[in-house]
Amino acid sequence: MGTSRDLYLGPYLKCSYHTETKTVERRGCPKCKEPKYHSSKFCPDCGTELGTYEEEVKAASADYYDMDDLIDVFNTQGEYANHDGFEILMPNMYRDAPRSFSISEDFSHLNLKDVDVDVEMKWLETAFEEEIGLLYERYDSVEVCWGVVQWWS
Repeated sequence: MGTSRDLYLGPYLKCSYHTETKTVERRGCPKCKEPKYHSSKFCPDCGTELGTYEEEVKAASADYYDMDDLIDVFNTQGEYANHDGFEILMPNMYRDAPRSFSISEDFSHLNLKDVDVDVEMKWLETAFEEEIGLLYERYDSVEVCWGVVQWWS
């Protein structure tokens, strides 16, 4: 299995969120407070009967993968998407786009002298107006940006 670098050039959304502490229920040893996945009914370390325990974890206040109504509309890069309190979302469909925003994995050349950044950002706001409205309800802020997004896959 290899890796490849993916590149996107064009308008995208920067969706900011905050982290909050949540209490989650885990299966494991209530005494050791550690997950245990043994076939035994008892903790191999302390002998306590396995059950559940609560643990506090830091979690994002919004997660794009929890938004079933938007999951196919925008493209995000999974583990690479969450950086320092924001996610990057790129359009996953073209809805009368002013140009193609993809760059070939083979050799490609793209002259940017005629690209109108403002027109492309306005296109994203207009073409995805309804979906961006839903993002505003779930994230702390949503900013329309234009630039290069690079990730490994």
